[in-house]
Amino acid sequence: MKRFITFCLAALMAFSLTVTAFAAESEGAEKNKKAQDTEAAFEDMQSKFDALSDSEKQALYDLSGNIADAQILLIEKYRDLGLIDESEAEEIVNMTQEMNEKSESDGIMPGGFRPRPHHELPGTRED
Repeated sequence: MKRFITFCLAALMAFSLTVTAFAAESEGAEKNKKAQDTEAAFEDMQSKFDALSDSEKQALYDLSGNIADAQILLIEKYRDLGLIDESEAEEIVNMTQEMNEKSESDGIMPGGFRPRPHHELPGTRED
């Protein structure tokens, strides 16, 4: 009887592991599909951005720069109020400035619409 119970438990565990592995593989494929959809949506937006005139692009870069400046003011206020320390504030400010400058120098559409598989871009969400 002990052998039968042991056998049943082993079979149940093996079945459970198989189902879990299959579910994980299926979830991984779904995440990969979302990542591909996100990448395709970004490429589509980037190609539309590339077709804009230089003055239209500059207007977007200027707005993005204004947003970055406002973010920096907010971070500095957090620092002044003691919510974050000086080194954290400096790191965030430097990163914000670098990202804003890199976007324009690389000709990338401003606004943080770069592919991030854990985020969904407009038009890629399934409801």
